[in-house]
Amino acid sequence: MNHEMAAAVLPLFLSTVLGAPAFALGVIEGVAFSKRARLNLGFALFSAGLLYLLRFSKPATGNGSTVKETLP
Repeated sequence: MNHEMAAAVLPLFLSTVLGAPAFALGVIEGVAFSKRARLNLGFALFSAGLLYLLRFSKPATGNGSTVKETLP
């Protein structure tokens, strides 16, 4: 059973088995979309920070090691 089958049956399950009103599915989907958007933003910021650190930390350490070698 994949997620498309569960998504197709969810409105029927909510209305018949649980007796939930129609807006309950909208609330569930809204919460899921909001959570997915926040996670995407968080991972994007995290990966951008890692790329920034990887890009700019190596030249700094390389230059620092050459300065140490030339100083008495």
